[in-house]
Amino acid sequence: MFTKKGDDYEVVVYSPPLIINTINKTFTQDYKQLTPLAKLITDYQIFIVKADSPYKTFKDLMDAIKKNPNAVKFAGGSSPGSMDHLAFCKIAQLAGINPKDLSYVAFSGGGEAITTLLGGNVAFVSTGIGETLAQIQAGTVRALAVSAPKRLGGLLKDVPTVAELGVNTTYEVWRGIFGAPGMSKDAQAWWAKTLKNMVGSKTWKDSLEKLQWVDAYADAEQFTKFLAGEQKSYQDLMVTLGFAK
Repeated sequence: MFTKKGDDYEVVVYSPPLIINTINKTFTQDYKQLTPLAKLITDYQIFIVKADSPYKTFKDLMDAIKKNPNAVKFAGGSSPGSMDHLAFCKIAQLAGINPKDLSYVAFSGGGEAITTLLGGNVAFVSTGIGETLAQIQAGTVRALAVSAPKRLGGLLKDVPTVAELGVNTTYEVWRGIFGAPGMSKDAQAWWAKTLKNMVGSKTWKDSLEKLQWVDAYADAEQFTKFLAGEQKSYQDLMVTLGFAK
């Protein structure tokens, strides 16, 4: 986090671990000390199995987990209590599964988790979409669902959303811009105008397309409300799982 207060020139990009690490006290500060300036882009979670998996659909997978949660192991590229783990726990909880009963195997990156999946050591992987596209294109894995609010395009055009499949939720891996604590109102106004101009530019739009980023622009007020919702959602889930009090 920031060490200087009232700095009008320093900005930083943060993502969901900002909220997670505030809740689990990894950060000694609270994310609310920062100055939200804008939410810019987002990505979503994807749930994949091996191409020859017996789980042909997300419903098949969820039915197996409901029957014996501990037996259907899943992997991700982040530690227990972080994004890949919590993303599926959130869905499982809303589907009536106790997330504490799930068996999660943590790796240092999505690539390692997918290698473990291909080796037959876990039933499925929860990870960011970008980690999986090469394997999906190669046909070595099959995508069962995404956590987006609507179906995505390209390789994933036929992959249903979790909400379509009866679990009415989404999970975002967002990126946003924050200013230092105590940033002046004049500086906030300048950054708001600058960022608004940036996201309307052709260069920015071309970059979104090239990098497969999803435009999720929200101004400071909208972003602040979004972050409050994220905190509540993560707090409730992390308390249930024992990662927070």
